[in-house]
Amino acid sequence: MMRTYHGSCHCGAVRFEAHCGVRPYGIGNSPRYGVFYGVNVASLDGVSDEDLAGTPITYVDGRADNWISPPTETRYL
Repeated sequence: MMRTYHGSCHCGAVRFEAHCGVRPYGIGNSPRYGVFYGVNVASLDGVSDEDLAGTPITYVDGRADNWISPPTETRYL
C-alpha cells in the first residue's frame, strides 16, 4: 500500500511530502564534476539482481567535501 507522509521542520518554514520514505533519486553539485544525479537502484522496477550486481559504483567522499577520493569506509554504503 502506497502511503504519503507530510511534515515540516521544527518552525514550519520547510515543508515536505514523502512517499513511503523512499528517496528514488537526488541531484548534487560537485566542484570537480559539476551537477550529477544519483539514483536509488533499489527503487527501480524490472532490473534483475544480476544487472544490479554488475552495475559500477563510484564512491566519492562528499561528506568531507573530498570529491576526488572515495571515503575510507564504504561497507555501510
